Amino acid sequence: MRGINEVLKCKEGLEDIFGVVISGFAYAYGAYNEDIKRYLSMLGIKYARTTVSTRTFAVPDDFLQLNPTCHHNDPNLNSLLDKFLNTNPTDYVKEREPYLFYVWGHSYEFDNNDNWYVIEDFAEKVSQRSDVLYATNGEIYRYVEAFKSLGFSVDANLVYNPSALDVWFEKYGKTYKAPAGQTVRCD
Repeated sequence: MRGINEVLKCKEGLEDIFGVVISGFAYAYGAYNEDIKRYLSMLGIKYARTTVSTRTFAVPDDFLQLNPTCHHNDPNLNSLLDKFLNTNPTDYVKEREPYLFYVWGHSYEFDNNDNWYVIEDFAEKVSQRSDVLYATNGEIYRYVEAFKSLGFSVDANLVYNPSALDVWFEKYGKTYKAPAGQTVRCD
């Protein structure tokens, strides 16, 4: 229980300092188990990053086990990025779901390894693209939850978005925007 108290105190301290509700977590050294995930959920934590690289772009089913695509020092970083930028989401993951390239790491590692160019090159390749959403962990979690909340009519021609976020989805190769709180008709 000592660890739970530490998480609770840190969460409280960060909330006091930043004036926001803290709902994210990173597992120390990537260590976690089902008990820890359950305790974090009881503390209001919605997502927690591991250090397990998937080298895939699938959006996680369990955000308390948020496995990244790779670490910024992964030797496959650039080839994964090329694959991500040149892959149609419907070719890679479940139909009608977004896909995610999630890089993790620590800024001190760039200083220690004298390799800031790694993340600078990555940012240059991925920046200024209208087909890429740049988001924090919390923004990713909230968007995926909003996406999962979409309601479809029997014939899937009407889509209702009950969330407070605009959500985009693809149907038969066409991209649609479902504005927050509205219903859209698909052609």
